[in-house]
Amino acid sequence: MDKKNSHITKYLTGEASEKELERILMRSSKLEELGDADKKNFKSFIVANYLSDLSTKNFDPDKAYDQFVRQYKKEPKIKHLRLRSIYRWTAVAAVFLMGLFYFFTHTTGKAMVFATRSGESRTLTLPDGTLVILNNRSVLKYPKQFVKKDRIVHLEGEAFFDVKHNENKPFRIYLPSDLKIKVLGTRFNVRAYPEDSKIETTLFSGKVTVGLQKNSGRQSFLKPGEKAQFIKADKRFVIKKVSHLNDVVAWQSNKLIFRKSNLQDIVNELNRFYGTDIVIAEENLKQQEFTASFKQNTGPEEILKSLQVTGNFNLKKTDKLKWIITKRK
Repeated sequence: MDKKNSHITKYLTGEASEKELERILMRSSKLEELGDADKKNFKSFIVANYLSDLSTKNFDPDKAYDQFVRQYKKEPKIKHLRLRSIYRWTAVAAVFLMGLFYFFTHTTGKAMVFATRSGESRTLTLPDGTLVILNNRSVLKYPKQFVKKDRIVHLEGEAFFDVKHNENKPFRIYLPSDLKIKVLGTRFNVRAYPEDSKIETTLFSGKVTVGLQKNSGRQSFLKPGEKAQFIKADKRFVIKKVSHLNDVVAWQSNKLIFRKSNLQDIVNELNRFYGTDIVIAEENLKQQEFTASFKQNTGPEEILKSLQVTGNFNLKKTDKLKWIITKRK
């Protein structure tokens, strides 16, 4: 396998940084034509194509760029799709051009990689019988078989786990910010998106411990109906009682529920789900709190305008799926 493919394989198995993959993509002289959001989509597009054929020897980023742009220009013409599908196709720009589904499962030498894209969730059964429901824009890495003393998986994004009980083989989830979760058999939801300010683990039944990977002394034990929040900025845990457990997994019922959520968290959620590029221009707007509930097929613009009624902000649309939020004067 050539060096380029080696970098991508390492990236998908968690053995390489994102920068190693970007070194390959930056060879395209045309990337300067893309905005930051589209560069991310282009990178996802390349990963998807390599997933379909890791043995490719003659990767040409300029040709890939041209293919990406051609497909992007075609997508707004697609009709007879549900609203959610239109947002996904237009914004992500054919990340799965080579596949028939809105997710990918790929086998590398060491791991399986299961990922979802904007606006979708998928269900997966792990080799031990554990059920996983993966929310949009999430990635789960796990071995083909759990042969070691622990069952270890890696998650970036959000997922609900119904772990198969095995007292002789604990189930561990490794998360961003060097967090880990240890369970034996239980039902819980994990929300660990890299762009969010906190990581949340909510327990529905059983027992879990949440802690730092390199510090066994800093662990939080959860009871059913509780959630552990890890605040990234100051690396501390907060344990809270959850009064509305159904809100935590509302995404499984095609709902977006915000309960005292700040505007930045809401914008992050909309960008993930709809593939939008919404930017809050002023720092003091990001902490405004909102409580609202929407169906996922409502659409980002309608949601933003609904929040604008009570929020102290103006909304400016700059492109098909791009908005800037500024302070109301």
